[in-house]
Amino acid sequence: MQSSEITEELEMQSKFQGGENSPMHNKQNAASNNQFTFEDMRLKIGDQLQIKLFPQTMGIRHSANSEYYMANLIGYYQDRSILVSIPHTTHIAECAMLENDKLAIYFFSGRTLFKFISYIDKIISLPYRYMHLSFPSQISGQTIRKSRRIDVCIEATANNSDTPIIITDISTAGAKIETSSDIGQPGDLINLSFTINLYEKETRLQVKAIIRSFNITHTNEQPLCFGVEFTELQQEQIQMLRDLVYQQIIDGFN
Repeated sequence: MQSSEITEELEMQSKFQGGENSPMHNKQNAASNNQFTFEDMRLKIGDQLQIKLFPQTMGIRHSANSEYYMANLIGYYQDRSILVSIPHTTHIAECAMLENDKLAIYFFSGRTLFKFISYIDKIISLPYRYMHLSFPSQISGQTIRKSRRIDVCIEATANNSDTPIIITDISTAGAKIETSSDIGQPGDLINLSFTINLYEKETRLQVKAIIRSFNITHTNEQPLCFGVEFTELQQEQIQMLRDLVYQQIIDGFN
């Protein structure tokens, strides 16, 4: 890697952390400064990684708004190389990546969202297609609280009514709803239906929720505000909501 690329990588890591890079004196100081070791990620074979090409890498091969691609960890050689499957998206079986492409790679461990920079060292075609990536020199991360909420603007319906409501923030545990009509009282169970856009694919969710709070807003269009807690979520629904939250957090890092 050239000296200019190393400088660029350090600047990128500093921007991700929101502060200056500091020397890694020991593991405790490193963690307190959002710096982690490779072992901290506790990667396992088959773990899913999100990969994004750097804009200057894309050229004519990719759109101006780079997508997130999905890849699975195959293995790694400590301090030398990381082996991953050929990345893909929900609508493209394989993406056109080339050797020396620069990548931003994200991994969520369950509590911490990690990020590191890597380069494609080698693409193997036979007998199976996979890639060798450069081993990360620095790993940054951010601990995500379990019920992290994100701001959204999602149209929804409640109790099969035609009256539209707006979900203004959402987490894996619940949501805030603004509406012009009364949908119930605290303690009431309601049925919510809404569509989320995840990895450029629209998915319709139908969930049950309990009204936990009620307030009058200061807007004429949506004067009522309800706080609801999701209940009886299926594991697949939990994962979709989790991915929606994490995707916005990742977007905020770029």
